[in-house]
Amino acid sequence: MQLSALTNNQFFIGHASMLVNEGLPQFVIKQMKSRYPLRDMTVGILVWSFKANIDDMRDSLSLKLRDLLEMEAKGTICSEPFVHFPGFVDCRGGREKGRRTSRRDPSRAVQTLQLHGKPVFDIWNVLPEQKEPVRQAFVKILLTGSSGFIAGYLVNELLAHGHEVVGSIIFPSTGPVKRSYDSNPRYSFVEADAKDVAVLKRLLSDCDVLIASAAKIGGISYFHKLAYDLIAENERITAAQFDAAIWAHAKGTLERIVVILVLDGI
Repeated sequence: MQLSALTNNQFFIGHASMLVNEGLPQFVIKQMKSRYPLRDMTVGILVWSFKANIDDMRDSLSLKLRDLLEMEAKGTICSEPFVHFPGFVDCRGGREKGRRTSRRDPSRAVQTLQLHGKPVFDIWNVLPEQKEPVRQAFVKILLTGSSGFIAGYLVNELLAHGHEVVGSIIFPSTGPVKRSYDSNPRYSFVEADAKDVAVLKRLLSDCDVLIASAAKIGGISYFHKLAYDLIAENERITAAQFDAAIWAHAKGTLERIVVILVLDGI
Protein backbone atom coordinates (compact mmCIF):
# COMPACT_ATOMS: atom_id res chain seq x y z
CA MET A 1 0.00 0.00 0.00
CA GLN A 2 2.90 2.36 0.74
CA LEU A 3 4.43 1.67 -2.68
CA SER A 4 1.05 2.35 -4.25
CA ALA A 5 0.83 5.72 -2.53
CA LEU A 6 4.34 6.64 -3.66
CA THR A 7 3.48 5.84 -7.28
CA ASN A 8 0.19 7.80 -7.35
CA ASN A 9 -1.84 4.57 -7.41
CA GLN A 10 -0.07 3.34 -10.54
CA PHE A 11 1.51 0.27 -8.90
CA PHE A 12 -0.74 -2.16 -10.76
CA ILE A 13 1.38 -5.27 -10.34
CA GLY A 14 1.44 -4.58 -6.61
CA HIS A 15 -2.33 -4.29 -6.52
CA ALA A 16 -2.65 -7.60 -8.38
CA SER A 17 -0.23 -9.28 -5.99
CA MET A 18 -2.16 -7.99 -2.98
CA LEU A 19 -5.44 -9.29 -4.39
CA VAL A 20 -3.94 -12.73 -4.99
CA ASN A 21 -2.47 -12.83 -1.50
CA GLU A 22 -5.54 -11.59 0.34
CA GLY A 23 -7.83 -13.80 -1.73
CA LEU A 24 -5.96 -17.01 -0.85
CA PRO A 25 -8.12 -17.91 2.20
CA GLN A 26 -11.33 -17.58 0.16
CA PHE A 27 -9.80 -19.70 -2.61
CA VAL A 28 -8.79 -22.44 -0.17
CA ILE A 29 -12.26 -22.57 1.35
CA LYS A 30 -13.86 -22.66 -2.09
CA GLN A 31 -11.72 -25.67 -2.98
CA MET A 32 -12.66 -27.39 0.28
CA LYS A 33 -16.36 -26.82 -0.29
CA SER A 34 -16.14 -28.20 -3.83
CA ARG A 35 -14.79 -31.52 -2.54
CA TYR A 36 -16.25 -32.07 0.92
CA PRO A 37 -19.34 -31.26 3.04
CA LEU A 38 -17.53 -28.55 4.94
CA ARG A 39 -20.60 -27.62 7.02
CA ASP A 40 -20.38 -31.03 8.73
CA MET A 41 -16.62 -31.02 9.30
CA THR A 42 -14.11 -29.63 11.78
CA VAL A 43 -11.03 -28.01 10.27
CA GLY A 44 -7.62 -27.97 11.91
CA ILE A 45 -5.33 -25.08 10.97
CA LEU A 46 -1.68 -25.89 11.58
CA VAL A 47 0.94 -23.12 11.85
CA TRP A 48 -0.09 -19.50 12.32
CA SER A 49 3.19 -17.64 12.21
CA PHE A 50 3.87 -15.21 9.40
CA LYS A 51 6.88 -17.22 8.21
CA ALA A 52 8.29 -20.65 8.93
CA ASN A 53 9.80 -21.44 12.32
CA ILE A 54 9.17 -18.06 13.96
CA ASP A 55 6.65 -16.76 16.50
CA ASP A 56 5.51 -13.64 14.57
CA MET A 57 1.76 -13.84 13.90
CA ARG A 58 1.33 -10.32 12.52
CA ASP A 59 -0.76 -10.17 9.34
CA SER A 60 -0.92 -13.93 9.10
CA LEU A 61 -3.55 -15.06 6.59
CA SER A 62 -4.38 -17.90 8.98
CA LEU A 63 -6.35 -15.35 11.00
CA LYS A 64 -8.50 -14.56 7.99
CA LEU A 65 -8.79 -18.26 7.14
CA ARG A 66 -10.05 -19.07 10.64
CA ASP A 67 -12.60 -16.25 10.62
CA LEU A 68 -14.00 -17.43 7.30
CA LEU A 69 -14.02 -21.09 8.35
CA GLU A 70 -16.01 -20.25 11.47
CA MET A 71 -18.82 -19.23 9.12
CA GLU A 72 -18.38 -22.11 6.66
CA ALA A 73 -17.36 -25.15 8.72
CA LYS A 74 -18.74 -27.00 11.72
CA GLY A 75 -15.79 -25.86 13.80
CA THR A 76 -12.09 -25.04 13.83
CA ILE A 77 -9.11 -26.24 15.85
CA CYS A 78 -5.95 -24.14 15.76
CA SER A 79 -2.37 -25.09 16.47
CA GLU A 80 0.94 -23.21 16.37
CA PRO A 81 4.15 -24.77 17.71
CA PHE A 82 5.88 -21.42 18.32
CA VAL A 83 2.99 -19.38 19.73
CA HIS A 84 1.06 -20.02 22.95
CA PHE A 85 -2.31 -18.46 22.29
CA PRO A 86 -5.53 -18.90 24.32
CA GLY A 87 -7.66 -21.68 22.83
CA PHE A 88 -4.85 -23.19 20.76
CA VAL A 89 -3.94 -26.88 21.08
CA ASP A 90 -0.66 -28.60 20.36
CA CYS A 91 -0.12 -30.20 16.97
CA ARG A 92 -0.99 -33.66 18.30
CA GLY A 93 -4.32 -32.43 19.68
CA GLY A 94 -5.13 -30.61 16.49
CA ARG A 95 -4.36 -33.71 14.49
CA GLU A 96 -6.50 -35.97 16.64
CA LYS A 97 -9.55 -33.71 16.78
CA GLY A 98 -9.55 -32.07 13.37
CA ARG A 99 -11.46 -33.75 10.57
CA ARG A 100 -9.56 -31.74 7.97
CA THR A 101 -6.15 -30.06 8.11
CA SER A 102 -5.04 -26.88 6.37
CA ARG A 103 -1.30 -26.35 6.51
CA ARG A 104 -0.54 -22.65 6.14
CA ASP A 105 3.27 -22.70 6.34
CA PRO A 106 6.06 -25.28 5.82
CA SER A 107 7.29 -25.24 9.41
CA ARG A 108 9.68 -28.05 10.35
CA ALA A 109 7.71 -28.55 13.55
CA VAL A 110 4.76 -30.07 11.70
CA GLN A 111 6.43 -31.72 8.71
CA THR A 112 6.77 -35.01 10.55
CA LEU A 113 3.15 -35.30 11.70
CA GLN A 114 1.40 -38.57 10.94
CA LEU A 115 -2.08 -37.62 9.74
CA HIS A 116 -3.40 -41.18 9.45
CA GLY A 117 -5.11 -40.68 6.12
CA LYS A 118 -6.92 -37.49 7.01
CA PRO A 119 -7.33 -35.22 3.97
CA VAL A 120 -4.90 -32.31 3.89
CA PHE A 121 -4.89 -29.02 2.02
CA ASP A 122 -1.12 -28.68 1.89
CA ILE A 123 -0.77 -25.16 0.51
CA TRP A 124 3.03 -25.14 0.52
CA ASN A 125 3.49 -28.75 -0.69
CA VAL A 126 5.19 -29.84 2.51
CA LEU A 127 3.85 -33.39 2.20
CA PRO A 128 3.78 -34.22 -1.52
CA GLU A 129 3.64 -37.94 -0.76
CA GLN A 130 0.31 -37.42 1.07
CA LYS A 131 -1.14 -34.90 -1.32
CA GLU A 132 -4.70 -35.66 -2.32
CA PRO A 133 -5.51 -36.31 -5.95
CA VAL A 134 -7.55 -33.52 -7.47
CA ARG A 135 -11.22 -34.45 -7.66
CA GLN A 136 -12.54 -32.77 -10.76
CA ALA A 137 -16.19 -31.81 -10.70
CA PHE A 138 -17.46 -32.48 -14.22
CA VAL A 139 -20.23 -30.20 -15.46
CA LYS A 140 -22.53 -29.82 -18.43
CA ILE A 141 -21.84 -26.67 -20.42
CA LEU A 142 -23.81 -24.82 -23.07
CA LEU A 143 -21.43 -22.99 -25.40
CA THR A 144 -23.09 -20.52 -27.77
CA GLY A 145 -21.25 -19.62 -30.92
CA SER A 146 -19.38 -22.92 -30.72
CA SER A 147 -18.44 -22.80 -34.40
CA GLY A 148 -16.29 -19.72 -33.81
CA PHE A 149 -12.51 -19.61 -33.90
CA ILE A 150 -11.94 -19.24 -30.15
CA ALA A 151 -14.81 -21.53 -29.19
CA GLY A 152 -13.42 -24.32 -31.35
CA TYR A 153 -10.29 -24.48 -29.23
CA LEU A 154 -12.32 -24.10 -26.06
CA VAL A 155 -14.51 -27.11 -26.87
CA ASN A 156 -11.41 -29.30 -27.20
CA GLU A 157 -10.13 -28.15 -23.81
CA LEU A 158 -13.46 -28.67 -22.06
CA LEU A 159 -13.84 -32.18 -23.47
CA ALA A 160 -10.24 -33.01 -22.55
CA HIS A 161 -11.07 -32.10 -18.94
CA GLY A 162 -14.05 -34.44 -18.87
CA HIS A 163 -16.91 -31.97 -19.23
CA GLU A 164 -20.02 -32.43 -21.37
CA VAL A 165 -20.49 -29.71 -23.99
CA VAL A 166 -23.58 -28.65 -25.93
CA GLY A 167 -22.73 -26.35 -28.80
CA SER A 168 -25.23 -23.81 -30.10
CA ILE A 169 -24.42 -23.02 -33.73
CA ILE A 170 -25.65 -20.96 -36.64
CA PHE A 171 -24.10 -22.60 -39.65
CA PRO A 172 -22.33 -20.26 -42.08
CA SER A 173 -23.55 -19.92 -45.67
CA THR A 174 -20.97 -22.52 -46.68
CA GLY A 175 -22.67 -25.09 -44.48
CA PRO A 176 -21.51 -27.12 -41.44
CA VAL A 177 -17.81 -27.24 -40.68
CA LYS A 178 -16.47 -30.59 -39.54
CA ARG A 179 -14.58 -30.58 -36.27
CA SER A 180 -12.31 -33.19 -34.71
CA TYR A 181 -14.61 -33.48 -31.69
CA ASP A 182 -17.89 -33.99 -33.61
CA SER A 183 -17.86 -37.72 -32.81
CA ASN A 184 -17.04 -37.25 -29.12
CA PRO A 185 -19.89 -38.79 -27.07
CA ARG A 186 -19.77 -35.87 -24.63
CA TYR A 187 -20.28 -33.30 -27.37
CA SER A 188 -23.53 -32.43 -29.11
CA PHE A 189 -24.66 -29.44 -31.11
CA VAL A 190 -27.91 -27.70 -31.92
CA GLU A 191 -28.46 -25.34 -34.83
CA ALA A 192 -30.10 -22.41 -33.08
CA ASP A 193 -30.32 -18.65 -33.20
CA ALA A 194 -28.54 -17.15 -30.18
CA LYS A 195 -31.27 -14.46 -30.05
CA ASP A 196 -33.99 -17.08 -29.48
CA VAL A 197 -34.58 -16.91 -25.73
CA ALA A 198 -37.02 -19.83 -25.73
CA VAL A 199 -34.49 -22.15 -27.37
CA LEU A 200 -31.72 -21.01 -25.04
CA LYS A 201 -33.93 -21.67 -22.03
CA ARG A 202 -34.62 -25.19 -23.26
CA LEU A 203 -30.92 -25.86 -23.79
CA LEU A 204 -30.02 -24.42 -20.38
CA SER A 205 -32.66 -26.41 -18.51
CA ASP A 206 -30.13 -29.09 -17.53
CA CYS A 207 -26.82 -27.24 -17.88
CA ASP A 208 -24.53 -26.11 -15.08
CA VAL A 209 -22.61 -23.44 -16.99
CA LEU A 210 -23.29 -21.09 -19.90
CA ILE A 211 -20.35 -19.86 -21.93
CA ALA A 212 -21.68 -17.00 -24.04
CA SER A 213 -19.42 -16.57 -27.04
CA ALA A 214 -22.00 -16.03 -29.79
CA ALA A 215 -21.51 -12.76 -31.63
CA LYS A 216 -21.86 -11.27 -35.07
CA ILE A 217 -18.46 -10.29 -36.41
CA GLY A 218 -17.12 -9.32 -39.80
CA GLY A 219 -13.87 -7.45 -39.57
CA ILE A 220 -12.98 -3.78 -39.68
CA SER A 221 -14.49 -3.03 -43.09
CA TYR A 222 -17.80 -4.64 -42.12
CA PHE A 223 -17.89 -2.67 -38.88
CA HIS A 224 -17.28 0.62 -40.71
CA LYS A 225 -19.96 -0.04 -43.32
CA LEU A 226 -22.66 -1.44 -41.03
CA ALA A 227 -21.68 -0.21 -37.58
CA TYR A 228 -25.23 0.18 -36.26
CA ASP A 229 -26.37 -3.21 -37.55
CA LEU A 230 -23.39 -4.96 -36.02
CA ILE A 231 -23.74 -3.29 -32.62
CA ALA A 232 -27.53 -3.72 -32.51
CA GLU A 233 -27.36 -7.40 -33.45
CA ASN A 234 -24.74 -8.13 -30.79
CA GLU A 235 -26.79 -6.27 -28.19
CA ARG A 236 -29.77 -8.51 -29.01
CA ILE A 237 -27.61 -11.65 -28.82
CA THR A 238 -26.14 -10.61 -25.47
CA ALA A 239 -29.53 -9.69 -24.01
CA ALA A 240 -31.07 -13.01 -25.08
CA GLN A 241 -28.25 -15.02 -23.54
CA PHE A 242 -28.48 -13.14 -20.26
CA ASP A 243 -32.28 -13.39 -20.18
CA ALA A 244 -32.04 -17.16 -20.57
CA ALA A 245 -29.23 -17.37 -18.00
CA ILE A 246 -31.19 -15.39 -15.41
CA TRP A 247 -34.17 -17.69 -15.94
CA ALA A 248 -32.04 -20.85 -15.60
CA HIS A 249 -30.30 -19.56 -12.49
CA ALA A 250 -33.62 -18.68 -10.86
CA LYS A 251 -34.81 -22.19 -11.75
CA GLY A 252 -31.88 -23.55 -9.78
CA THR A 253 -29.96 -25.29 -12.53
CA LEU A 254 -27.43 -22.78 -13.89
CA GLU A 255 -24.50 -22.05 -11.59
CA ARG A 256 -22.34 -19.75 -13.69
CA ILE A 257 -22.17 -17.70 -16.86
CA VAL A 258 -18.88 -16.94 -18.60
CA VAL A 259 -18.82 -14.27 -21.31
CA ILE A 260 -16.22 -14.27 -24.07
CA LEU A 261 -15.94 -10.76 -25.48
CA VAL A 262 -14.40 -10.25 -28.90
CA LEU A 263 -13.61 -6.65 -29.83
CA ASP A 264 -13.67 -7.08 -33.58
CA GLY A 265 -13.09 -3.99 -35.65
CA ILE A 266 -13.02 -1.61 -32.69
